[in-house]
Amino acid sequence: MQKKINFNENLEKGLAKIGHRVAENIERGELRTLPEREAIKRSIQSIAEMIPPVSPTPHNPPQSSSPHLPAYMNDDGVTDDMRHAVERLVAIALGDDLEKAVKESKKYPAFIEDAFHDALVDKLVPELREKGILGQS
Repeated sequence: MQKKINFNENLEKGLAKIGHRVAENIERGELRTLPEREAIKRSIQSIAEMIPPVSPTPHNPPQSSSPHLPAYMNDDGVTDDMRHAVERLVAIALGDDLEKAVKESKKYPAFIEDAFHDALVDKLVPELREKGILGQS
């Protein structure tokens, strides 16, 4: 029987991947001039670019509505299904595996994928600061 990794272990793995990618990109000078949030978002997107495209598949509604969505997810024209998709992707990233969530996000339209990246950045910036991966601001 496979041991289920707990939330904190998965979060640590995801933070390590993102932190490593941010550090690589800054070291190469690619993100040095960008604001912190944009550097993290682009680092998440670069992880996504390494994953091959997948065919769209139906999705299940999220288990929880806990993630904080970007403010624009409350705009007119944004449906509950769209909000649920983003919440589900964030839940996968934080509770299961970052790469799995990024891969899953590629099945959605660009708006959902981008909202997922924004929501994930909002959740991870405080954790990355607390761990010293990002400077305090």
